[in-house]
Amino acid sequence: MIEPRAPIALATLDDAKFVDHLARKNSEAVGFLPHIARDWYLENGHVRMVFENGAPAGYLLGREKLRWCPAIRPIYQAAISFDAQRRHLGLALVEHVTNEARAAKQMAVQCHCAATLPANEFWLAAGFKKIGTLTPGNARAREIICWRKILVNRFPVELAMMAPVAGHRARRTR
Repeated sequence: MIEPRAPIALATLDDAKFVDHLARKNSEAVGFLPHIARDWYLENGHVRMVFENGAPAGYLLGREKLRWCPAIRPIYQAAISFDAQRRHLGLALVEHVTNEARAAKQMAVQCHCAATLPANEFWLAAGFKKIGTLTPGNARAREIICWRKILVNRFPVELAMMAPVAGHRARRTR
């Protein structure tokens, strides 16, 4: 287990501007999140921020558990400022959330990433394994990869596969 070297803190509503700014800069990667939802995540302690030289450099937004599977901790958005990339700040955020999941006795951390994004190399380097793909029935209809980082030695086989239904508009492709 690697201890994160970068300072990480819970984001608050005061950090909403930074989260919005970074989400807009990375809109092809993190997707749209309405302000009311973003504020809910901030108010409920579901956004972690990483700092470099005392300034915010990135964030990770997720929840404590998936509704359909409390043993899995989801990551919904993750972004690092362009000028702070390649300095292991994203890895520090993921490791922080992974440590929280381990402490909560969860079995895995999960995220989704569009198949065409270079961020897939990051998730692979962070120790995640490709579980499967899905194609949402939305305007983009991009193939999405489901990534999971297994945190336990004995993992139930049904959790090593994609959920039968992933959202109300998604359909599994593999």
